[in-house]
Amino acid sequence: TDDPNTTAFVKDARRILRRIGWASSIKGESRPSKWWAAARSILLEKVTLKLGPVTVEPNLNRRGRGWLGSDIRIEDFIDRTDRLLQTTNRRLLIVFDQIDEAFKYQRERQEALVQGLFLAESFLSLRQAIRLVVLLRTDLFELYDVQEKNKFVSRTVRLDWSREELRNQLLRRLFSNADLSAVIRSLNGGALQANVLAQIQFRIVFPTEVEGKLFEEWLFESLKNGKNHVAPRQIILFLNLAKENARDDARRRRIPLFSEKDVTDAMTRLSELSYQEVISDFRAATAFVRNCRAGKIMEFELVKVQTLFDENEGSVVLQLERLERLGFLTRTIVKEGDSLRPRFRIPRLFTRCWETSD
Repeated sequence: TDDPNTTAFVKDARRILRRIGWASSIKGESRPSKWWAAARSILLEKVTLKLGPVTVEPNLNRRGRGWLGSDIRIEDFIDRTDRLLQTTNRRLLIVFDQIDEAFKYQRERQEALVQGLFLAESFLSLRQAIRLVVLLRTDLFELYDVQEKNKFVSRTVRLDWSREELRNQLLRRLFSNADLSAVIRSLNGGALQANVLAQIQFRIVFPTEVEGKLFEEWLFESLKNGKNHVAPRQIILFLNLAKENARDDARRRRIPLFSEKDVTDAMTRLSELSYQEVISDFRAATAFVRNCRAGKIMEFELVKVQTLFDENEGSVVLQLERLERLGFLTRTIVKEGDSLRPRFRIPRLFTRCWETSD
C-alpha cells in the first residue's frame, strides 16, 4: 500500500466503482475518504480513453459544470492494473457473451457495440496479464463489416463442429434425461462401441426414416446453411420444438419417442424461425427475402430477380453479400449446354417453411 502505483490504482478504482453504481463493492475505505467522495460527487468527473487515433472524453456526471472536478485516465488505470496483476502473479480474463441479444433490433447500435469490443480486445491484447474474450455468433461476426475485424481475425478461434461432434451433443442432451439414461444402462450401454450405441440411441428416440431418408442424413441436410454449416444452437432448438410437438400427442408411444410428424413439424417451425431471424433480427435485404418467399423462389439467376430488391436497403451487390455472409444464399454453377452459368440457391433451412405456406 506504500507503492504510489498501488495508491493511485485504489483511488481510481473507487471512483470508477462509485460512478457506475457499485459503491457497495468498495471495501476498507476510511470514513474521511467516504466524506470527501460524497462532497466530490457533485463535481464534474471526466473519463479519458484512447480508441485508436481518437481520444474519447465522456463525462460521467452530467450535473456538474465548470472547471472543478477530476479526470480518470482509463488507459493509465488499466496499465497500473496490469502491472499489479503481474506483481501478484495473477491473470484477469474478461469474457463477453450473448452479444446478439444486445440492441437486437437496432443494427447500427449493435454494430457499434461489436466494433467497440474489437477495439477493446485489440487494446488489451498488448497487456501481459489482462485478456478480453469476445464470444460472438459466426453469423453476427460475418454480418458486420467493421473496421477492426481484419485485425481481430489473427486472434480468432472458430468453433467448427464436425458432424460427429454435433451428433454427440444431440445425444448427450437427450440422454441426460434420467429415464432415457436408465434405458441405456439396462442395455449395458457402457460395453457397446460408440457408433453402435449411437445408432441404438437414435432408434429409441427418432424414426428410422424421415421423408425417404435415414433420420441422421435428413437432420443434417435440413439444418445446413449456405456455408454448409450446422449451428449447435439449432440442434438444441430442434429438440425443444420436437418435444413440444410430442407433448401435444395424447397417445403413449414406446419406440420411437418422436414420430415422423413430430420431427418434420419441428423442422418446419425451425425453418420459420430461421427465416424470421434474417428479416427481423438481422434485417438483411428484407424486401428481397420476402419476395423470394412470396414467389417460392429457391434458386435464381441474379439478372432475373433484380427488380425484387429494394434499393433503399443498399446496392444489390451489398445486399447479396450480406445474405451470403449470413448463410442465406450459396453460389452454385449450373451447366446449360456448353456454357456454365452462375446461380444462387437458398438452403432448405430457410425454404422449408415457405414450401408449405399459401
